[in-house]
Amino acid sequence: MKIIINILALSLSIYSLSAQNFKTDYTKSYISKNCGEEKFAFTFYNNTLFRTDSYYNTSIKVPSKRQLTDFDNSGFYYEMWLPTFYLELYGINEYNKVPQFNYKVCFDKKGGDLLYIFESAANSGIDSGKFYFTLKGRNIFCTD
Repeated sequence: MKIIINILALSLSIYSLSAQNFKTDYTKSYISKNCGEEKFAFTFYNNTLFRTDSYYNTSIKVPSKRQLTDFDNSGFYYEMWLPTFYLELYGINEYNKVPQFNYKVCFDKKGGDLLYIFESAANSGIDSGKFYFTLKGRNIFCTD
């Protein structure tokens, strides 16, 4: 019994070390200038993103894999998490059965603090979607 408990504890610690966990406190749509208070939790683990609405305690599971990293024109570091790998692995029929979102995860610097996560439908382009801000990101990007 003690061995099983130790294996379980080791598995949980390995999971928490390899998962990226983020909490956001504010949101706004792409076209809005103002942010509203709305809390979400994001976990990127094993080519899957879990987005949890803290108010309703509802969650979605989205295939997502880091495909690109770079710096934007303001000098902020970002990672692009995309579902396209799922299409390549499983084909169009399986791909059409899962939620398809692109995520831009933006930090103040490489290895720095999270500013926001931008979510857009995989087939909608970048001119629509939703921003999920941390307090630091809200102070930079929101006008209210």
